[in-house]
Amino acid sequence: MEGPIKGQFYRLKKQDIGALIAYLARNFVVWAPTKDGGALQFTPIKLGDKPQLEYGKIQLGPKQIFFPHKEILFNVKKGKAVEPKIKPVAVVGAHPVDLIGLQRLDEIFSTPPQDYYWQKRRQGSVIIGIEPTNNKYFSDTLAYYPLVFDLFLHFHHKDSYLVEIHPRSILAQKIIKQKIFTETDLAPQPKQTNRHFDQILSDPLKVSQIIENSKKSKVWQDLEKICLNCGICTYVCPLCYCFSTKDTISASGDKCKRCRYWDACTLAKFSEISGGYNFRPAPGKRLYNWYYHKFVRAVKERGKIDCIGCHRCTDFCPAKIDFRKIIERLAKEQKVI
Repeated sequence: MEGPIKGQFYRLKKQDIGALIAYLARNFVVWAPTKDGGALQFTPIKLGDKPQLEYGKIQLGPKQIFFPHKEILFNVKKGKAVEPKIKPVAVVGAHPVDLIGLQRLDEIFSTPPQDYYWQKRRQGSVIIGIEPTNNKYFSDTLAYYPLVFDLFLHFHHKDSYLVEIHPRSILAQKIIKQKIFTETDLAPQPKQTNRHFDQILSDPLKVSQIIENSKKSKVWQDLEKICLNCGICTYVCPLCYCFSTKDTISASGDKCKRCRYWDACTLAKFSEISGGYNFRPAPGKRLYNWYYHKFVRAVKERGKIDCIGCHRCTDFCPAKIDFRKIIERLAKEQKVI
């Protein structure tokens, strides 16, 4: 459900999280943050698994749950296309910044032509958000976007959460009927963030003009010297959604499978066409195109930048490229700050 943080509140003991997951697992595939191979990430969990709900930042948000890295769109057998059956999912432990990301992707994938496969996975899903342990990551963008959730877990006591239910969520109304929830008159205290919202990002038209006027800037050539062309910035971004499709045909020719895979416009092969011609052979041109898409084209199409200020593209970049510093440098070149 989408909307501002206003709803009914209940108490949930932390020791009852397992009971909540067990209830959800009856009808949903439950995804939650877990330590997988040492790295914290969202994974499907089984009964008895202990999710790590209290965390600061996670590399990949819940985007991958509804827009998988590799997704089988359909199988063809004897001339008939059959779609894989998809069980509805319940996401437990998504931070506000990622709830905003889901809301924006809902908007993007609902714009005609709608993305049928995103809609199919999102339909009937349950979203349970949670407050970050470090307010540094309680994004200031909350002031600018609505949140998508059915339930939201606020920190209340070392042994319990204050659970907010979205007033328009029918699924939430069913979930809180479980005995593990007790109604309360308490409400969470307003949160104070540890940083100011990136001022330059709070003015979409301004940043859009800065990027659009920077195509010939030396900044993009300078970035070529340090960018590793790995695509990590796009993969970790909650609002990057480039993909490619591939058909695989059996040796007998009677079976076919179509899959789509994550792709990245920053990769060299992305803009290559038949015959080997590449529209953007230089890394600098590809980086400019990425910034242009996020900060110019998105504003023209939807009135918003495709950035929610999570800073993952900076935090996980092996070359430590900071998009804020790039925009600030371009702004200084153009003497707009």
